[in-house]
Amino acid sequence: MPPKLSDDVYILGSESTKEKPRLNEGQAYFNILTDGELLPSCLSIQKNEPLRIADVATGTGQWLLDVYNQLPNLSSSRFMGFDVSPALFPPPQALPAQVTLHEHDIRHQFPAEISGTFDVVHARFLKYAFLKTEWEGVLHNMIYLLKPGGYLLWEDSDYSLYSCIPSSLAFTGMVNFDIEFALKSGRDIRHTETLYGLFVSAGLIHCDQVTLFSTDKPELNPLANDLTMRLFSTSFQGMILQGGVEGCRTAYHVKSIIDKVQDEIDNQGLQIVHGIKRIWGQNPVHTTEKKD
Repeated sequence: MPPKLSDDVYILGSESTKEKPRLNEGQAYFNILTDGELLPSCLSIQKNEPLRIADVATGTGQWLLDVYNQLPNLSSSRFMGFDVSPALFPPPQALPAQVTLHEHDIRHQFPAEISGTFDVVHARFLKYAFLKTEWEGVLHNMIYLLKPGGYLLWEDSDYSLYSCIPSSLAFTGMVNFDIEFALKSGRDIRHTETLYGLFVSAGLIHCDQVTLFSTDKPELNPLANDLTMRLFSTSFQGMILQGGVEGCRTAYHVKSIIDKVQDEIDNQGLQIVHGIKRIWGQNPVHTTEKKD
């Protein structure tokens, strides 16, 4: 059995006390970016009927709880979250009866008793979690959970979706350190492009995608800066624990890299632009259905 993600590829857990608020604030950011449409209208699901919804790599479970609160309170609906570690889970007694969180490494197949039982399976922000060679297997494990006609919904970002206004050598340098370590570690630096192709090749139908940019919602600009800088700071802290890369191997290096960009944000009006790609596809009801 391979080691847990937090022990090898995943580097964002190095400051676990900071990870929980960052994830929850990220969910608040995402709610604004999507106008609160966490289950977009492109998914042809009956929201007034009982649903089974799974959230993989659920973290704090906040996305799942927000979806639960948006849907009718039907006793037979079920909301199940899965994560490689329960460290960020709220206590079970704090959750509604229909919401349960479970420890599971999504690089491994889910238990047979829940296969083919979910109307929607959701994942988000996993660019730091997997090797390039693992994405296809992870995707198939998620599809394994879907009912015939169920939907896979995935939101993620990669390095091609980061930019800033005006251009900044300090910002580009910061991102490049992260890219260099990603390549050193065997991660896919353009995995949102990879993902869409995997949706199609896995046999999902009605596949589509849209990119949402932080600048589409000007009120998000300060939070886009803050969350991005905290993300890279946390990433670099994890990087240096694994040896880092040339120019980013020590806490001093990390502070210097982050401070240069933060100074441009604070004193020169630098605005980070962050894109999130939303990708979806439907499990065929019949094996004879054709892919788009």
